[in-house]
Amino acid sequence: MMPRVLVPETLDELAADDPLAQQSRRDLVRLHRVMGTRSIIGRGWRALMPPRRVSAPLRILELGAGDGTLLLGVARQLRGAWPVVELTLLDKLNLVSPDTLLAYAALSWTVHVEVADVRDWAAATTPTAEVPWDLVSTCLFLHHFQGRPLDALLAGVARNSLRFFDPDMQAAIMLR
Repeated sequence: MMPRVLVPETLDELAADDPLAQQSRRDLVRLHRVMGTRSIIGRGWRALMPPRRVSAPLRILELGAGDGTLLLGVARQLRGAWPVVELTLLDKLNLVSPDTLLAYAALSWTVHVEVADVRDWAAATTPTAEVPWDLVSTCLFLHHFQGRPLDALLAGVARNSLRFFDPDMQAAIMLR
């Protein structure tokens, strides 16, 4: 078995407005459509989180969220089943458009955009009595990490969430 070799993707090194970066993001949208990613995430989230009828918001964190449109499709699928959702989209660039934020608002989802490197987020998290996230989710993201950086990221997720979902790893995990 050959060892895994981590190579930075071109998109990771490009400015947000670079035409190659914009084309790469359009390709990701097509890839998600072909793979049925929205449906996979919707099913995985439903399996982890049954429908809610409580007034407290369901708190979700998306790591490597990009422009936020992938989860917007998931939010549309879950409309009604999860009436009160507070979503944080974490990415190292703010690619979320005002139109995307308006579309979430139309579904009554409150969205926060957090611009940060996920490694900094994971390092800054410390154990607390209160777990801030009901669910941490990611898609086509964890393959950027290996070894200790991946261990540190997943440790941050475990410290700060009740559930973790990654369709690429086919992982839906109850952490507590």
